Amino acid sequence: MTTTSSPDAIIDGLVYLGRSHYGWSHTADELIAGLNRVHIGSAIAVAAHPTGADFQAANDQLLAAAGGHRQLIPVARIDPWAERPGELSRVVRAGAKGVFLHPAEEHFRINDQVRVRPIMEAAAEHDVPVMIAAGFHLMAEPLQLGEAAGWVPELPVVLTNGGQFNISGGSQFDVELIMEQNPNLHVHTTAMYRQDFLERVVTRRGPDRLLFASAAPLFTMEFERARADLMHVDATQRALIMGGNAARIFRLGAAA
Repeated sequence: MTTTSSPDAIIDGLVYLGRSHYGWSHTADELIAGLNRVHIGSAIAVAAHPTGADFQAANDQLLAAAGGHRQLIPVARIDPWAERPGELSRVVRAGAKGVFLHPAEEHFRINDQVRVRPIMEAAAEHDVPVMIAAGFHLMAEPLQLGEAAGWVPELPVVLTNGGQFNISGGSQFDVELIMEQNPNLHVHTTAMYRQDFLERVVTRRGPDRLLFASAAPLFTMEFERARADLMHVDATQRALIMGGNAARIFRLGAAA
């Protein structure tokens, strides 16, 4: 197993923070302890779906946590049903490095022209990337995700868990298709049991299209780190996957 040499260079592409309406919680201290335990330098953090659907408060709590922990990189969670005028602009001005959309937990179709497209286009106007919880039946399936990415062809769009949830493996072909059609699409390594799919992303689409992510605490950080470490890629490719791509897409530090 080949690993990235410098833990500080490793960026977890997605972690959740806060108390979720769905019954779990993840504090900043727990998150930092997890990162340190598996030798990860920093993490892209998004708010859990908040009880009461108060996304403004959840984003403010996330920004405050990131302000107190240099290892946390905040990305604002936006609900298309509850979007307040100016909220996206407000959180970006306050330090959010991108926008996170979760079609399943907020119950919308990612290719909704009325509710979602204006958010995607607003993110493009602010020049911040969009991350989407991907693969959910009828809400965020690969071809729907490809349509949404096509609205903002110059903006990086990052899909969680390889752009799919599909034990049979058939959706991999749809993800490969939308990645071919939309050069702005990128995918996370999380939960992808097919190592050959991850390696095909690297060989066919390029190492700049794949990002390591754990999605902790919904997935196990140690296991997801091992999944990424076990990929058969060279040192240059690994450096991009394990942190370089996230640093570029979210404009972090010297890589911005």
